[in-house]
Amino acid sequence: MAAWTVLTLWMCVNLNAVPPATFNHVRSDEVRVRMLIAEGYGRSATFKNLVDAAEELPCVVYIATIAKLSQGMRGALLHQTHGLRQMPVLRVLLKATSPVTRQSR
Repeated sequence: MAAWTVLTLWMCVNLNAVPPATFNHVRSDEVRVRMLIAEGYGRSATFKNLVDAAEELPCVVYIATIAKLSQGMRGALLHQTHGLRQMPVLRVLLKATSPVTRQSR
């Protein structure tokens, strides 16, 4: 009986403990950003659709944080691509102090 109780409690606690999704085309070197991407992917159908669309494109979307952006922006897509012509790298910058990147827990 005790084993079933422990198993039931463990399953209830770990229902949301799904391993983060791994993406081939949406990337970040920052663990916190990768966690936010995985969380957004699981919580928002709109964000999931955007990530899925990016995953289908022949490009890499690289997301990084930055201390300051101009004109009060919280995020920006740079208009210059990097990488190979066949697989360009699009850089997205998020302001490190924006509500999106702050730890809310």
